[in-house]
Formats: sequence, structure tokens, C-alpha cells
Amino acid sequence: MNKLLIAVTLVGLASVPVTAQDAAGRTEIRSVADAVHASVLDAEAMSWAWRIDKAGDIGYKDLETRSAKWGRGEAVRGQLLSKVREIINKGQVRRLTVKEDSDLENANAELRAILSGSRTMAKKSAGQRAEKQAAIDKAAREFLEVEAKHWAWRIAVVRSITYSELKGYSDSWMRGVEVSDELLAKVKVNLESGDTPALSKAEQAKLDAGNKKIKEIVSRV
Repeated sequence: MNKLLIAVTLVGLASVPVTAQDAAGRTEIRSVADAVHASVLDAEAMSWAWRIDKAGDIGYKDLETRSAKWGRGEAVRGQLLSKVREIINKGQVRRLTVKEDSDLENANAELRAILSGSRTMAKKSAGQRAEKQAAIDKAAREFLEVEAKHWAWRIAVVRSITYSELKGYSDSWMRGVEVSDELLAKVKVNLESGDTPALSKAEQAKLDAGNKKIKEIVSRV
């Protein structure tokens, strides 16, 4: 368990450095780090829920105080705290699986890479940032249908999130506003039609591959 706790602590280190050269660069660094945090949200929330409810080495109020100093965006921080409360209130606290533990370690490695290259990222021109955003949006559109199906299932069947919450979280997504709106529209159509089955293995693989591709794009410095 110690190895896990170290990994979780490192996830909180992605603060925006004060040496960033311009506001656009700082915003990009924060967005990239937040995207990584969001990718391991469920695993991180479960680990904190375990520490609060089972290990007892930290309280929820302490987590609220600590997380305010981590430097991640408020939307991502809010998602984490909400998920921790949900897991504890529903009595779903458990130890992390080997895969979840590995995912946290990989995310930490990505965050360290982002931070080590933060000055380079801050100096990127507006044109370069636009090029990266275009690549992210293109990748996101490649699996928009299965992602919409996934979220509709989570909202209607699993009930782990509401449509309103998903819409609020979209503010922290790396994809552009237009692509986010397209996804939300597709989710809404699925919900209204009652078409909310779980993803097939092939669809889940496509979703995982798409998210991995976007993480690779946003992590480039």
C-alpha cells in the first residue's frame, strides 16, 4: 500500500510553475496536466476513499484542504472530491486493482514529463498551440460515437454521473468547445432515445485507444 500512497501523492504535484513566460503557456500546461489527472480520476478517487474510510490516515476535510494546494483546475479537483464522497457514501470502498495502481504510476510519469518540459511548452507560439488543438480535436472525433454511448450508459444505467455534471466537467476537457458540444449532443440523443447499452469489447477497445492517443498528443512538449 505504501507504493500506492506515494503514487497518489505525486499526482498532486502538477502545479503551474511561476516561471512560465505567458498566460497562454500557463493555461496550456494546466490543461495538459488536468487531462492526465482526469484520465485516472476513478482510480485516484478510490485510493483516497480507501485512505479515508479504511486506512484512516486522513479525513475528508483534510483532503479538501490539501487538494486546494495541488494546482490542478477547480473542475478536475471538484470531480475528484465528488467521486470520493460518492464511493464512501455508497459503501463501495475497496483496494485498487493491479491495473489501477499501474495506471496511477503511469499518470505520475506523464506529469513529471509535463513539468520537466513546462518552460518549453510556455514558449510555444499561438500557431503551434492551434496545431496541437486541431490534432486533439481530430483524434476526439474519431471515437465520438462510442464515447457518447459510454457516457449515456454511465448516466442512465450505472448512474455514476448526471448529464448536468458531465456538461460541467466538459469545461476542463482538452478538446475544443465545438467538439465537446458535439459529444454532449450525441449523449443527449442517446439518453432521449433510451439507447444506453454498455460498450462491446471492440467499442471499449476503440474508446481506450482514442483516449490514449489524445493523452499522447497533449503530453508532447
